[in-house]
Amino acid sequence: MTRIFLIKVLGCAQTAVLFTISLNIKRGDWMEEKDIIGLLMNRKEEAIEELGAKYGKLCGQLAFRVLNNEQDVQECVNDTYFAVWENIPPDCPSHLTAYVCKIAVSLSTVSNTIPAKNAVPRWMHYCAN
Repeated sequence: MTRIFLIKVLGCAQTAVLFTISLNIKRGDWMEEKDIIGLLMNRKEEAIEELGAKYGKLCGQLAFRVLNNEQDVQECVNDTYFAVWENIPPDCPSHLTAYVCKIAVSLSTVSNTIPAKNAVPRWMHYCAN
């Protein structure tokens, strides 16, 4: 099955950036979103593994569209997992896919605009918004 995601993000100058990602998805290998959210709410570390299995490829493709550097992409994906871990709870998103994608794109956009000498963990910029 092929799923197409269209994600709209406001950039630094409040200009809309649209990303279209098409992924071939094999069903049955992953937990349901509500189960992953339950693991995150209960602070189970298994939730990070499930996030990686379900959303790792999607987050990586989104970040690569902005960063064009594999090392930065991997760091952005890891920061995405950390931001999700830090924000659930108290957040309880109804659509985990959109929530994770929004964080990944926001972090990659912030990463692309921060000079290295002022480097601050990307997740801190996301949490501040």
